[in-house]
Amino acid sequence: MLITTRIDSNDICWLEMGIEALPIDTLPRDKSLELLCLHRRDILNNPDEKRIADEICELLGDLPLALHLAGMYLGKYKNTVTISEYLGELKSQPVLSNTALVNFIRDTSKSPTKHLQNVAATFMTSYQRLNQDDEKDLLSAKVFHLTAHFAPVAISRELLMRSLKMTDKKKLADAIYRLCELGLVQESGDDRIIVHRLLREFALAHPAKGQDAKESAEDVAKAMLYYANEVDNSGLPTLGIDLEHLRHIAGEAEKRDSENAGGLYNSLGYYLKIMFADYKGAIEYYERALRIDEKRLGKEHPDVAIWINNIGMVLQDMGDLQGAREYLERALGIDEKTYGKEHPDVAIDVNNIGSVLQDMGDLQGAREHYERALRIDEKTYGKEHPDVAIDVNNIGSVLQAMGDLQGARNNYERALRIFEKIFDSEHPYVQGTRRNLQICMDEISKSR
Repeated sequence: MLITTRIDSNDICWLEMGIEALPIDTLPRDKSLELLCLHRRDILNNPDEKRIADEICELLGDLPLALHLAGMYLGKYKNTVTISEYLGELKSQPVLSNTALVNFIRDTSKSPTKHLQNVAATFMTSYQRLNQDDEKDLLSAKVFHLTAHFAPVAISRELLMRSLKMTDKKKLADAIYRLCELGLVQESGDDRIIVHRLLREFALAHPAKGQDAKESAEDVAKAMLYYANEVDNSGLPTLGIDLEHLRHIAGEAEKRDSENAGGLYNSLGYYLKIMFADYKGAIEYYERALRIDEKRLGKEHPDVAIWINNIGMVLQDMGDLQGAREYLERALGIDEKTYGKEHPDVAIDVNNIGSVLQDMGDLQGAREHYERALRIDEKTYGKEHPDVAIDVNNIGSVLQAMGDLQGARNNYERALRIFEKIFDSEHPYVQGTRRNLQICMDEISKSR
């Protein structure tokens, strides 16, 4: 006997009852195309139309019921609606409200299961089993809605926890288990959850009791921004699949005129620069962040100065040193006006300008900027702070370029002592300074 159910096939209850569970996934793409074109075989023989059919399968998430209904629609209107026109229909509105997927086949006697063939209604059958007067089911409903604000790829529990502003991992696990039980989400093997494309659209239209869709989107945006910043500042940034979420959430935040949009795009720019050396992509995101926040905050705001500074640093990496200098000096002007001339943010700007001057061959100018940054940071943080070590390391590099190898060695050794007190031996700051010191020592040996 074969029994179908929406309960998760990984549920331990099946093992306890001695039942073999056979998970049914969405169709592979070739079978999706076959089902969609069941009543329009001509489409598969036309390469252009087959490509459009493939795009429709993607929009429908290879879901058999949706493909069946869409195929019936294409068959009925084969002389009226082209497949290209149908793709346009799907893209012009929420997919689940498309005519083909909502009560297109009204005669339930034609359905083997005798139920109304409506994709959204099928989802609603499961969703309504959540009793939102019950605290646990309400949390499940909130989690389900939040998934709609992420990209249509696997979502980490960590990001869901942060979006919910909760710390109880067990409660979240219970909520996810309940959603799996109802077939609304699936767990993947890497502690993430997967939501079908069409279920994601359904979830977007169904916030939980007391849950506001716009507020939920902002909660997700803030969680993503803080998480991305933590990863970016870790010294070993790696977002992996969460990069897709960052891109999606940034785009949605921009559409809502969210105050987090600029920060999200800035984080994207930083990640592309650091992880992939994709300077063109990085500068596009930095410039988008700049346009958004210049409009929102004005051209003299310190947040705007950060985006300007970041553009300058990418231009430096791209070899446009004069352009980099202009952007960095503009950022410095904003920060000096905002904070005064002895602020640590000013020290960052001054340091960056020093780096550009060094690349331009103005070694004396670079040294003066590095030494100014050092004076500010020592005054602000004391003599054992990592920012101080960065300044000292930079002074070492310019002294080495000027031929003062002993002065360079002294600065590298001081920077390394500070870094080793703060970071482990594998940290990039430690490794980089050790490398600088070794090169300097080699040059000293050769000069003797």
